Amino acid sequence: MTESVLDRGFQREMLLELQKIYPNALDEKKILEFKGNPTFRANINYLREHRLVQFNPVYGGLSQFKITAEGLDFLAEDGGLTAIKRTITVRPDVESFLNLLKEHAESLPPEEKGGFLNAIGQFSKPILQGVIQGALTAYAGKYF
Repeated sequence: MTESVLDRGFQREMLLELQKIYPNALDEKKILEFKGNPTFRANINYLREHRLVQFNPVYGGLSQFKITAEGLDFLAEDGGLTAIKRTITVRPDVESFLNLLKEHAESLPPEEKGGFLNAIGQFSKPILQGVIQGALTAYAGKYF
């Protein structure tokens, strides 16, 4: 296997340096220091492709490097505003849940199918909402 030119430590170093001076761009001295790393080009492009940094060419061949809002959120322990904006709200829909249960009943052996359909017919909407909410909470607690 070939060695990757991507260097997570170097990427983090660059992002942390950019975070310190946000919203400003890196000065020429620091840019030249980073450019001294042989993996600079690959790593800065990788960060740009993931929208964690942006850079604009300026006269003389150097570029202005800045961290983006996504870059700041990436460094934030809580995920920043990006995490808040990506929050998903799930509202249990009893009718859809009942339809799923009825579809499931079709795959049951005939001796179980009738009892299963009878049982789900006995549930009230508040009970089904509670079952759905409990399942979602258990799933979220396990995976998130």
